[in-house]
Amino acid sequence: MTDEELKQKMKNAERLSSKILQMPPVLKERQAISNILSRDPAITGFENCKFVFTDITYGLPDRKRLVVVRDPDGTLRQASWEEAERMNQIYNPRPGRKLKPPKLFQEEHLTNVLERGEYEFVLDSACAQFEPDDPEYLRITSVVYESVDKKRCYQLLHSTRHYGPLCFYLTWNKKIENLLISLLQQEKLEACADIVRLYQLIHTDCKSKMINVDPNQHLELLKAYVEHDSLQQQQLQLAIQAYQEIVRERQQYNENVKTAHGL
Repeated sequence: MTDEELKQKMKNAERLSSKILQMPPVLKERQAISNILSRDPAITGFENCKFVFTDITYGLPDRKRLVVVRDPDGTLRQASWEEAERMNQIYNPRPGRKLKPPKLFQEEHLTNVLERGEYEFVLDSACAQFEPDDPEYLRITSVVYESVDKKRCYQLLHSTRHYGPLCFYLTWNKKIENLLISLLQQEKLEACADIVRLYQLIHTDCKSKMINVDPNQHLELLKAYVEHDSLQQQQLQLAIQAYQEIVRERQQYNENVKTAHGL
């Protein structure tokens, strides 16, 4: 392989990895659709089933595709989210999505899968089956994130596209203490500072944001959060002390090695 071919292969790999690691969007729960177009009582009881009318124009985004329903009582209304998604899946099927959600997402089955630590599989399946503002998607992802946080299994999602939404969820819900302790134990101080900065962006009224701390001073930024905003102050202080002790010991070891070699 020539240098030019190697560079092209590297670019292709970077492009593919960027696509694979693209984070799912974090959205608010969508509002139910209740748009009545007309009421025609004259045709009440004409049929005992619903009629669904779907615009199947090629190339339209699913969200812009018009789907309306005529109810047996004569009401003509815009289809609900669930009805519209079912019609879209029939006419424009998406890979990995089923007409009916798999039993995997039922509570009893979901609990068993999470007990085995298959977090990425559940989250990938949820991304394929649901829209990111679907109440079911939000329920499933929150259950997964809570399980990850409870067991402190952050590493299982660290190199996946779901790590960012996990951090956002924990930060939004003010549950970053266990994550910070885990990162400190791995000596990832800069990652801790990134989490604290995200916390300050989301919770603009937090006390640590009012303190004039250089954002590039990662340890000082973390200490400010621990002192003024943390819900587990003692545990985080111990984790910081342990981190500092490890850093001091490593520095002392390196100095001893240099001295022994006369450097």
